[in-house]
Amino acid sequence: MDTEKCAALLCAIRLGNLSDAAQQLGYTPSGMSRMMASLETETGFPLLHRSRNGVKPTRECEKLMPIMKELVHQSEMYQERAQTIMGLDVGEVHIGTAYSTYYTLLGKIISEFTAKHPHIKIEIQEGFSSVLVDQIENHRIDFCIISWRNGHFDWIPLPKDHMVAWVPMDFPLDTLDDPNVFPLERFETENSIDIFPDQVTDNSLIFSQYNIKPNYRMSAMNTLSAAAMVAAGLGVTMCNDLYTETSYSDNLRVLQLSPDPVIDIGIATAPKDQLSPAAWKFREFTLLYLQRHPEELR
Repeated sequence: MDTEKCAALLCAIRLGNLSDAAQQLGYTPSGMSRMMASLETETGFPLLHRSRNGVKPTRECEKLMPIMKELVHQSEMYQERAQTIMGLDVGEVHIGTAYSTYYTLLGKIISEFTAKHPHIKIEIQEGFSSVLVDQIENHRIDFCIISWRNGHFDWIPLPKDHMVAWVPMDFPLDTLDDPNVFPLERFETENSIDIFPDQVTDNSLIFSQYNIKPNYRMSAMNTLSAAAMVAAGLGVTMCNDLYTETSYSDNLRVLQLSPDPVIDIGIATAPKDQLSPAAWKFREFTLLYLQRHPEELR
């Protein structure tokens, strides 16, 4: 099977549109359509539902997609490894992070790495830990900084993080047994702000673990807006302490939590035998960088 056609099909499914996929891959729309028609002929049945709203995989196509993804991945590995054998320092590395606070560190690592390997392309994205793990297992990314999730990947621990409570500066501390400690169950009675609603996050997992049902009255789509809402006296929220320094406001108070949830943070990579030569080089370079600069880890 032509892996180039498989890659084009997967791109069209991911984008939901043949024209967008053609533009991203450098094909003409008509060329893209012919490629999909040819692949369907080779396969023996339709692979795409076409409509005014774009394209979606057929039920039969969904059954083949895991195999197609693996074929495309192995083809890319083959080409990159062959170029490496020839002495060409090329390839792509796809990186993700669930924590924007790590962008500065990643930027320094990428800067030094690309100075040494100028022909290796780096792509970086932000996403939730659960999403990034899924992307590792589906060969969409090679390397990410996340909190621990179940999955099939290699794990390199980084310093652990604590969850903390953000409350307004005028919060009545005399209602707490300890003015420095916010009981987790208070989120059930205080007006609370939901950060990244309807997503699987450290917050949602911790509340589920302790069987807490927060009294959510508002929501925020990032930590900066959540901090601003807390500072304005609109409610309280729970957040990773990682974000306290970058989101801190003079009108916001940070309190420890009781119980004190500890989050395992680390680098997750695809298993060694599934990493491309470029991704393996970046992984090893990162580990050496962190050994040389431990002070850059919290």
